[in-house]
Amino acid sequence: MPIETITRAAKRYYEELYLQQVERQLFYNLFNIPDESSDAGFLLDTLIGSPYAVTYKAKGGQSHVRPYTPGSGRLIEPPIAAEKTPLTEELLDKLVAGVDAVGGFGRNEAKLVGDIVRQHVSAFNMLKNYQAMQVFVTGIFEAKGKNGGDLDLDIDYSRAAGNALTADFSSVDITAAFTAAINKLRDNGTPLDNLVAILGTNWQANYGADSDVTTAQQNNNANIIAASDMVPPELANIEGLYILGRYRGPGMIAPLWVCGYAPPVAYVSDLGETAAPYIGVNDAVFFSLTDQRFKVNRGVNIIDGNGARAREVGDLVVDRFTDNDPVTEYLRSQSRHVFVPGNINHTVKTTGSNF
Repeated sequence: MPIETITRAAKRYYEELYLQQVERQLFYNLFNIPDESSDAGFLLDTLIGSPYAVTYKAKGGQSHVRPYTPGSGRLIEPPIAAEKTPLTEELLDKLVAGVDAVGGFGRNEAKLVGDIVRQHVSAFNMLKNYQAMQVFVTGIFEAKGKNGGDLDLDIDYSRAAGNALTADFSSVDITAAFTAAINKLRDNGTPLDNLVAILGTNWQANYGADSDVTTAQQNNNANIIAASDMVPPELANIEGLYILGRYRGPGMIAPLWVCGYAPPVAYVSDLGETAAPYIGVNDAVFFSLTDQRFKVNRGVNIIDGNGARAREVGDLVVDRFTDNDPVTEYLRSQSRHVFVPGNINHTVKTTGSNF
């Protein structure tokens, strides 16, 4: 019964925190097509090519031959991220002393379990937001070990080298840099409605100080400081995401939602590591909200309330288990997730210099 009590309370606290927090997270909104299964893998059928138009045939001639290249089926196996926290002897003693599973926890026990789950939820949200951002920045889903160790678990989506641009601001301005990124997206067949730019801090400062941007926002209704009722729902109410404006300068074929991303707590990869921004100060990423992006969850093995092995899937799976020597009770959280862009070449990164 004590085992069941711990597991039940942990799940209840997780569900409450999930409803309060996860729907405001970057990863949840930008990778918004859920795909859940107890299987281990996710099959992505990619069709990434260079589109070209139909050609006419000469009089009396044959039709032009257009070869068909099928999509390449790629099996992606998400790695497993897991954290465990030991439950103190004091907590377990109080449970053994007769706390009924149906009656619930005492105040101290409930607070302890709630605090542990809160830490796990916050830590997983931090990791997932960073991973989601890196898919845009590097084209890679990162899965590192302790102290940033390489476990050979990263998933490289092989973005084309030409999608990594540069912008030397001693010779170009914000409008020219934005135009180059949008043109690259267009050349790759990216939908041009609801385009988004997320800027590092140096880009943000340069954008805010650009006189052409300021003038355009004053004189053209297409260039605005976005009101809350105008923001696309995918960008609304995301913790740490700031809408700087909507901008369409001369030569830009489509407007951009211009954003910054800085959650309340900077990304820290492990205990004692230096805090880092979610996007580099000199980086900017460009993409369309219309594109397909998948939030994939796969099954993990857990110990259920009866002490038996079971398989569960979800954004975060909570269970309890015991180490026998020395006897130690743990509360564990696991996630087998991956963030998958439908077409990685529909994202562009531009590195700026000489701001």
